[in-house]
Parts: sequence; C-alpha cells; structure tokens
Amino acid sequence: YNLQTYLAENIDLIWDEKLNISRGISDALTYCHGLNILHYDIRTNNVLLDHNLQPKLYNFRIVKESPVVLISENSPIDDYRYSSPERIRGEAYTTASEVYSFAMVMWEIQHHQLPYSNSTPEQINSKILADEKPELEPKVGTPVEYQRIIEEAWSYAPEKRPRMSSIFSRLDVLDSSYLFGLKVIELIGSKQEENE
Repeated sequence: YNLQTYLAENIDLIWDEKLNISRGISDALTYCHGLNILHYDIRTNNVLLDHNLQPKLYNFRIVKESPVVLISENSPIDDYRYSSPERIRGEAYTTASEVYSFAMVMWEIQHHQLPYSNSTPEQINSKILADEKPELEPKVGTPVEYQRIIEEAWSYAPEKRPRMSSIFSRLDVLDSSYLFGLKVIELIGSKQEENE
C-alpha cells in the first residue's frame, strides 16, 4: 500500500500506528537531510507501508539542496497540496521546504483526508500563500505534542520551522511514550487539556 491509499481505507487506524508511521517517515527524512539529500516530493502517495506498517520513502527525485525548484502549470494537484510557500513562489527549495511538506503528511495521517481536499490548484496556491491551513480542527484524541509539531513545521517562514532531526526526536519520544505508557500523554479534548 501507499500511505495515501492506506489512510483512505483504514479510518480506524489507532494512534500508536499513526505515531509509528510518522516517526518512521521523519527518521528516513532525517537520514537524507543529514546527507544534504532532498527527496523533493514528500507526500503520502510517495510513502509505501510494509506488512508491519513500517514506512518507506520512494519516488525520490534525489537532489542535493537546490536553489530553485519550480511548480509548473501542468504539475499534478498533489504537487500543490504539500508545497511550501517558498516553493510556490519559486524560491529556494531546502530541507525546511520538506519539513513543511511533512507537516501536511502528519495532518493527513491525523485526519485521513487530503489537505485542501475541496480546493482547486489555484485555490490551494492562494491559501498556502495567504498562510491558510487545511480546514479541519485537530481531532479529539490527538496527542497535543503531535499537533504542536504540525503547527511548528508548517510555519510560513522557513527559518521558524524545526529541523527534521528535532521532529524525529520528538516523535520518537512521543511514539515510545504512547506505546509503552511511560508517561501520561496529553490528548486534545482530554480533561487534562481542558484544565489548563
């Protein structure tokens, strides 16, 4: 399965599986970015899942950090859905651009829905350039730290986005904590969050 298809067909995916998938993707991207290699096309249909739901990135356009990576009028709509503002503007495509795309992947894992699913490419471009995020609110039961990572990673300004290695570390702790119950995980919509 690719991740996009799997999410559409498995809406009952539990959070330890979602965290494991998110962590695995961030691990692969951390490795690539450590070698100054960009995937260039981070989206859910470029992630394969094995029988244990371990994610594998594929369809690399393997490039070293490049000064400009443009989207053309003929690009498929998914090129827009996951694109950072700087990519749409035709500016430098960097590891920070991939962090933004990964935030969209995390959002899709959370919601089981494509980002901007009811929008045309032109509308998506306009929304991204206006810093309008996908419409749905965070789902009840989402780990608060997971939502924090999304919100930091899709910051409009590339320099405000965390490094992928930092995202991986945070997801690794969250995944381990969730799986082994090492500490109480704060969830969106929980009594703990309401008391703050």
